[in-house]
Amino acid sequence: MLTNWIHYASKNLLETIFVFFLLTAIYLILTLLFARKNADKRYKHRYRMRLFYLMSVVFLISIAQIWLNGFTHLLAILGLVSAAIVIANKESVMNITGCLIINWRELFAEGDFIKVQEIRGCVQTIGLFYFTVYETVDNQFTGSTVRVPNGLVITQPVVNYSSTENLSRQHIDVHLSINSDLIAAGKHLKEAASTYLEAAYAKRQQFSMGFLRRHHSNFVQPHFSLKPKILFSMPSDPAKGIILTVEFFCFLEDAVEAKAVILARFLSIMKDKPDIKIAN
Repeated sequence: MLTNWIHYASKNLLETIFVFFLLTAIYLILTLLFARKNADKRYKHRYRMRLFYLMSVVFLISIAQIWLNGFTHLLAILGLVSAAIVIANKESVMNITGCLIINWRELFAEGDFIKVQEIRGCVQTIGLFYFTVYETVDNQFTGSTVRVPNGLVITQPVVNYSSTENLSRQHIDVHLSINSDLIAAGKHLKEAASTYLEAAYAKRQQFSMGFLRRHHSNFVQPHFSLKPKILFSMPSDPAKGIILTVEFFCFLEDAVEAKAVILARFLSIMKDKPDIKIAN
């Protein structure tokens, strides 16, 4: 009896070790292949997490198949125990489920700017039960860190402002004197916006037409462009001159900085351009 059990355990242990190393090799190979195709760290992290969960589930199923084969009564008992645990720890189970949904469905990743219920902010960490958010009000960090239960994503809508589909359209209005060289002013404002966007997103491939066409073709309309656009309009009060507007796309987390830098660069250019004047 003991000899048979030792033989049975040894055989199962070898099969378990084989499955473990096989799945580990598959995980590493798939991770390396994905890393070659995508240089973005956030996408790499999401892919690794999804693949890790998938390999873990396959490993657990394989272990159950190896060790519990022929012990259906034991599986029934484990099923009853599991049901009791779920009932007793409903919130914990929902939080774990929420963690799986966050990573598997790519709701958001660390560094994303999101909104859940009335909580807005930048995701700091994602854990098994909670994720932490740097809270913001009016796009300004308050200094507070909020721990949010993962289970909240199951019952509440989640808005991810950092995802490519949610590129934020921003604009800057400048009131110019009607005697200004409007063409030159528009050119300089557009250059200021283009310079900022090129510097800010030079290494961020999500901010490119090629990436949008490959991954989000429905988002890219025939006349869509990531280049800044200049518009002129008349205010309701003619005494306020002409409104020069630059429209551009950026990620919401960068909106405040983008407006400040672009406007400051344009005003700096205006110092040496006497033919461009701000309306009184």
